[in-house]
Formats: sequence, C-alpha cells, structure tokens
Amino acid sequence: MKFMLNFLLIFFIVASCAKPNKESSLLIIKANSLTTSQGGLMMWGVSSTANESFALSFTSETESRSLSLANGDWQFAGLSWSGANIMEGSVKCGFTSMNLSGGILDLSLKMSANNCSDLLFSSTAFMNNLTFAPLKIITCNESTARADINGNSCDSFLGKAKSFKVVFPEFLPGLDRNSSTGLTTSCHNIDDTDSSELTSLLIPVGPTNPNTSPGLFALMVRLYSGINCSSGLLYQVADYPLGLASQNENPNFPNAGASLLRSVNSGSNVSYLFIKDERIPPGAPAKLTFTNNTYVAPNTCGTVFVVTVRDANGLEVPSATSRTVSLDYTASTQDLTFYSDPSCTNAITTLSYAPETSNQSFYIKKATVGQTTVYAATAGLLNANSFFNVVNAGTVVKLDIKGLGGAAATPSGSAGACISAYSVRSLDLNASPANVTSDTTINLSYSGTQDGGFYTDSGCTTPTTTVTIANGANLSGNVYFKKATTGSISITASSTGLASGSFGLTVTAK
Repeated sequence: MKFMLNFLLIFFIVASCAKPNKESSLLIIKANSLTTSQGGLMMWGVSSTANESFALSFTSETESRSLSLANGDWQFAGLSWSGANIMEGSVKCGFTSMNLSGGILDLSLKMSANNCSDLLFSSTAFMNNLTFAPLKIITCNESTARADINGNSCDSFLGKAKSFKVVFPEFLPGLDRNSSTGLTTSCHNIDDTDSSELTSLLIPVGPTNPNTSPGLFALMVRLYSGINCSSGLLYQVADYPLGLASQNENPNFPNAGASLLRSVNSGSNVSYLFIKDERIPPGAPAKLTFTNNTYVAPNTCGTVFVVTVRDANGLEVPSATSRTVSLDYTASTQDLTFYSDPSCTNAITTLSYAPETSNQSFYIKKATVGQTTVYAATAGLLNANSFFNVVNAGTVVKLDIKGLGGAAATPSGSAGACISAYSVRSLDLNASPANVTSDTTINLSYSGTQDGGFYTDSGCTTPTTTVTIANGANLSGNVYFKKATTGSISITASSTGLASGSFGLTVTAK
C-alpha cells in the first residue's frame, strides 16, 4: 500500500508586549494521512544550541501533537514504515533544518524513499539500496560475551534473553524516556540454541548529534527471560539514547561497553546488534516512582506526571497484577485537581494498572502559587511522593548555558586551547529570560576525564568554579573552558533550588 505523509509544522510565538525576548516557540505537528494499520511513524527533533530534543509517535491519520521548544537551530527528521507490523515494510524518510525564533512558520516535511539514503539516517554499510538493512539482535552472556571468529555470533555464550521488543520511545524536552511509551514492535523470540534473531525490522543506523542526548533515533530494547515477551518476565531494558550508531565497531568487544553494532554482508547487508545480556532475574514489583517537572504554571494544564512500577533495584517492571493507585496531595491551598487528559477535562483520583502495565500518566491543574507534594499509593508497594512548585511567569526556575554575552554557545573546541566564552542565563518556566532577585552563585562542572577547568579570562590563566548572576539581571559574566584531552563532554551549571542547565561540548584534537 502506498504510504503518503505530510507534516504541517506551525511555529508561532506566544508573547506579550511585556515580554519581547520570548525564548520559546510552540510547535504543532499534524500527521495528515497516517493509516493506523501501517508500520507506524516517528518524528524527532534535536537542537544542539538549545540542548533540547524530543520524539513523538503517531497512530492516527487525524492525530496532531503540540509542544513548546526553545528557540535556536533545530534539526527535524521523520520516518514511516508501510508494513503490516510496526517498523516493518518499505520506509520513507523526511528531514529538514531550521532556526526557531518565534513568529508563525509553516513547514511541510516531505517523506520519500530516496530521502532514506541520506547519511543522516544510515551509512551505506547499513543500507540495502534505498532501504535499511534488516536488524539481527544477538544476546550474549554478560561475563563471557564475545564474537566468534567470523564476528557474527556468541552461541557458545548465550545470553539469558529469550524474547525482545524494539522501542522508539517518546520523550519531551526535560522529561525522561520510558520504554513503555512510543512505537513498539511485536515480540520476537530467540531460539534456545541460537543467540540471534534475524528480523524484518528496518532501523535507521545514522549519526546523531553528540552534543545533545537523547538524540535522533534514540532506541530501547526490552529483553525478556521467557518466550513471547511475557510481561512478568521483563528483566532488562537496553538503552541507546544516541541511537545504534553510537555503538561503534571495536576490536576489543566486549570490553568496549554494553553493546556493539556491526554490519555484515552475506550477499546483502545485515545490521548485527550484539547486546551484553546482564543476568538479572526478573524483579518483583516493589515500589512506585514519580517522573514530573519541578515547576508548573498556575491554572495551566498540559504538565504530565508519570507513575512507574519498579523492582527493588529500580528497574522498570510490569505491575504483574491489576492495581489501583490512589493520588493525593498536600498544599497550603487545596485547589488542585488530577486529570487523565492533557486538556484537563476528565477529573480522576486514581490510576488503573493492568498486569502488563508498568506506568500510567496523569495531569494536574492548580490555581495558586506555592509548593505542593503529590502522592501515589497502592497496597503492597512502597509509595511515591514528589514535590513541585506552582510559579508565575517571570519567576526564575532554571538555568541555561549560553555563549559570549548570551549568544549561542560554542559547541566544539581544541584540546589544550582556551575555548570561546560561556555564560549562564536564568529562565522562567516558559524559557523566557527572568531576573534573579538576589546575587545568585552558579556552580560549574563538566563530565568526563577531569583534566580541564573554567577560567575568568580568555587566556585561561585565572581558574574559577563559579559565575554569578547579579541581582536584577538574568545573565552571568563570561567564563572560559580548557581541557587537555579530547572527547564529548557535558558542561553543567547548577544552583540550589533551580533546575540545572547543561550543554554538550566536543573537544577535538589540535
């Protein structure tokens, strides 16, 4: 069946005369002609300048989605499958780049098979003409995993997994990914005498932006210790936040990491994904946990809260039995209501979990500002609680790393050299600049090998670990960074009571 898809993206600014420097745009995505019986459709967006990314799946030809994105340079990609099963059949791809700066913008993301040959989606080693090479998943024993002399199996060292599902999870800027949401394949069983399963799944294996995680094509694999993907036997979720391309070929496998991706040609290309299969027995449900934003606006719906069932080790597990989870809250003013939908029309007080369900979501609306603690409780599991603050626009709630004088930050620099200036901006919950009400000290740190530091001068001679945003301002002074060795790192700005800001930096050889 022909599979045609057009996206209409409408970007517009939500601003008033009092806020001319709005730093976010509202994105509306419409899947104009998606047939629900087809192999599914995913849409991704990533911005290294804003250090944000998202992924959305579509299941209806009339479905539309909306989200607020920080202004800056964005790259968008879409992928559809025409098969009767999810992620199977012929593929069509679409991509574009644009700068979000507010206003109203229309964009049609054109989908075609020819677009899939672009290196954004996969290198030629993982392609067969204009389609992706089929995926072959190989699970190996955690302690003795290895590839044999041909590099194609570890059948003498079988992993524990007996079945699996592949997931392109949905996620929004600032919220965690979850393997129970998004586009999910059917179950694939693994033979007891063969560690591999050659599927008809067509997965993009292209480079992704190393400065932003998760990136394009962020993927998860749900592994089960029994056949047919029985919900009670889920014991591990292999997570690839930068996509499969980040699992580079390495002659020292398995010591290189948890997984390895390799292309093998036996007349046509096949994508081999080796997974070091940790021998973790299925954990019984032990506790509930929250995933939510720390700050929400008064009288506004759309902020999603997720309650997840986990085992004692913190692994996401199915509920195993039908459960009712009660919702409650404490606040100085009792004016909060729970809802099941993002438009806040269906009020609820409980969440229902089927045996195979591991998480459920809900929405809140509260009129007055202040701190609120929300609770989730069910018999037999450790209950969960989490706080959030209802704040008005203009209240500082988070930090963002910018460049010289608040311009776009520099994404790369040479090892041993003083890299262009960085600054820290204070933002409100709408990502608009917001002034602090007292001198605010910002702590600076970075990931990776600790062989660098921050400096107050462009010659990198005077070290520092902090910057300050002065009372009544929203931007710190400039700071510089230098690191001796190469690699992709994340610079973080943090201050008590505020959401931290981070920025990806690639340090290259001179």
